[in-house]
Amino acid sequence: MSFSIFNYEATGYTLELSGVPLYPFNTFLIWEHDTYGLMYVRHDDQTKIVITTDKGATDVVNIDLTGATAKKIQAGKIIGNDLWLVCCDNPDDEFTVLYIELDNSNNVVDVGDSAGADAGSVFVIGLFTIGSDVHVFNMEARSLTDMWVVWDVDTAPFVEKDTNNSASAANANTSRITVIGTKTYHHDYEQNIVINYESATTTISFISSTIQDAEVPVDKNLVALAYDGDDILYLTAKDTNDSLNYLYSFSVTDETYTKLGAFDIALMSDDNVRGTTPPFNLEKGFHISEDKIYQIPLTYNGKLNLISVFDFTGTIKSITDHYIIDSGGKIYEMIDLIGSILEGLIYYSRNYYPYLEMKFNSDNLTIVPQMFIQIIGTYTADDVVKL
Repeated sequence: MSFSIFNYEATGYTLELSGVPLYPFNTFLIWEHDTYGLMYVRHDDQTKIVITTDKGATDVVNIDLTGATAKKIQAGKIIGNDLWLVCCDNPDDEFTVLYIELDNSNNVVDVGDSAGADAGSVFVIGLFTIGSDVHVFNMEARSLTDMWVVWDVDTAPFVEKDTNNSASAANANTSRITVIGTKTYHHDYEQNIVINYESATTTISFISSTIQDAEVPVDKNLVALAYDGDDILYLTAKDTNDSLNYLYSFSVTDETYTKLGAFDIALMSDDNVRGTTPPFNLEKGFHISEDKIYQIPLTYNGKLNLISVFDFTGTIKSITDHYIIDSGGKIYEMIDLIGSILEGLIYYSRNYYPYLEMKFNSDNLTIVPQMFIQIIGTYTADDVVKL
């Protein structure tokens, strides 16, 4: 019998610079690399990146990008051993694309700038890849006409892929971008519709289904567009009637929205999920004011799975596949706590339904009612108690 059960544990390390805690600007501008560790935009300066290869134990590097661009980092993505970033003051005259070579002493390479927009009209929505191509989705005005634009930004000069004249400055309030196959999806909180870009036909289009009486949440950590890996996108919107935040699901197949429950949980951006094995292959989220961590199941069952109630020292600020950083710069890691299980018995009922009875050390592992316990492993017939 071999099992693993994962939950969070404090690493004992604090990410700080000159005694000042460093936590991420938001839960989207943070990335995790298998070799080069954690990297994120600083909460106090959107032009600086913090990188640590050892969870903040000894190695904390502060990269100042003002030498390459004075613009604020709006989005990014790890591609191979490079961290690609798009920078723009939202609004700005143009956006700048650059990347940090993680395997080359964090050398910064300036790719180039966009061109052709009216002064002060450029808003960046996101940076994404489809295949080997790197793209930026933005909003800008040309001759006073607002439009959505998708660019190919692998090299300069950037190549315009498509435009659509259905944008306005208010459309800068959007969700993050999620890529499914050859399409991107993001939610426009002004029109309350989903917008997509199809790379196969290089076409920006709109899905007619809308949500009513909704607007962008006040806390911008809530504007993820999460994906269950099958058919459902999840977004959060503020109800204009009661001012509460609600979770909505959107079926990619049916192109329809469904309003679910009141929801104050910041979800991971789908693009930041890099894990391939359970439980690191599923998107997680954190409650913005309580010590609760949730997970999106592959098949939505009407609610998110509560997977941890670990007692974090400060307010949670960001989450990745393996780590959480709080407002004090303290870092926590999701690890295997199978050593906390004192005894486990597998029962196999007459209707062939297996279930597990276990005793655990509550000092190391806290379990509460309605919590989803994910136990990963294998067992043989010799391990089973048959009823």
